[in-house]
Order: sequence, then structure tokens, then C-alpha cells
Amino acid sequence: MVWAPDAEATSRLAGAAAAIETAVLQGIEAQDPSLALRHRPWQRAGALGAILVQAVLVARDRIVLGEVSAERALSLAPGGRFRMRVRRSRPSRSARKLEEALAWFGVEPSPGELCVDLGAAPGGWSWALLERRARVIAVDPGRLRRDLMEHRGVEYLSQSAFRFTPSTPADWLFCDMAWRPHEVAELLAKWGRRRWASLLVANLKLPMRRKAANVEELRGIVATGGWRDVRSRQLYHDRDEVTVTAHR
Repeated sequence: MVWAPDAEATSRLAGAAAAIETAVLQGIEAQDPSLALRHRPWQRAGALGAILVQAVLVARDRIVLGEVSAERALSLAPGGRFRMRVRRSRPSRSARKLEEALAWFGVEPSPGELCVDLGAAPGGWSWALLERRARVIAVDPGRLRRDLMEHRGVEYLSQSAFRFTPSTPADWLFCDMAWRPHEVAELLAKWGRRRWASLLVANLKLPMRRKAANVEELRGIVATGGWRDVRSRQLYHDRDEVTVTAHR
């Protein structure tokens, strides 16, 4: 894949980068038509043993090349910029965060599965879950957007996520709360210990200092709840926050 950095001096090279990528892929396919790489090559890059090759156009006459095992790559998208597109009817930009998180997790809710959305207002994540025809319990003192409040697939509970106790275990726990990250991590661990959900996708806000050290600590707290394969990554649509996924 070929891309140009997101910077004032290089963003104007995006068109040239796309043209170079098209020419390279056409050349590869001409040599071996079975590769069929013309549709977003990173979508095939996760295959076992695959090598991810990237070319960065840093000037009109200069390209920097690099390669890494697809299994070790931080992202399979060009330059790690996994831009998610969602309909304009979304309640907030946070819907993009969840779309990217689910793509990274590699699994998503199926129709009819029960999802608990902690810190749901104004409803960006609940909206994305309803797009998948999942059932949603949305928990937040703040209200969701009106159309979500009236959606038959949503049960809205106006209360603190820290006081909420599910009446039945959920398939998924989602959490995107603007709250102190260590307290949120402890809450996620409690959900794991009590087996209140089977899969976890959460977004933890990071303090201004010691971000990397705090990520390690937060992941450790979540793992104390019995969650397995706890992973964390700052995704493209994240800001001063990190996405965490796990399962039981």
C-alpha cells in the first residue's frame, strides 16, 4: 500500500500516492492474476504468514519503503489510519470509534444479541449496535437522542453505570465513559468477576501524564476480573484514550 502522511506539506500528495498504488497493484496482478489485490490490499493482509509492505510518499521524488509481518503490524490500514465511514444520522462521532474497535477486535454483535452500553449518551455506540440489529441496554444519567429513546431495540436506564446491576448476563459489555480511568477499569473487572458479560469493548480515557505506564496498569486491572486476551491499543479514531477488548 502507498500513502502520504497527514501533514500540511504532504497531504497534497495523497492523489499521487493513490495513483502509484494502483499502478503497483496492476503490475502485480499482471504477473499473477490470482492475487486480485485491487480492492484495499490490507483487507487481505491478515492472512497467516503475510508480509505487509508499505510505501510512504514523503515528497514527489521520494518514497520510503518498509515491511513487517502482518501479525506484528500495529495496524493493517495505510499508515494506521483506519478511517471508518458511518451514516450522517449517527448521534456522535463516537460511532466511528466503535466501528474501528469492532474491526480491530475481529468480531461484532450478531442480530438479537444483548449488549449493555455503559455511558451511552448521546447514543453513538448504541446507534452502531442497533445498526447490527442487536438489543441494547443503554445506561447513562444523560439522555439519548430522541429517536434512540423511542427505538424498540433499546432499554434506556437513567442511572450511573457504577450502580447498574444487570438482571441477566449480557453477550457484550460496551463502555465509553468520560470518567476516571482506574475506576472504570475496576468496574470492567467487576463485570468480569461476576460473569455479567462474555465479550468486552471499552474505551478508557488517559491522564495527561504517564500515558503508556497507565495503559499497562489499566489493562492489568481489567485482567483481574478474569477477562482473557485483554488487549489495548490507541486506534485511529481515539484521542487521549485507549481501546480495550477482551472475552471470557
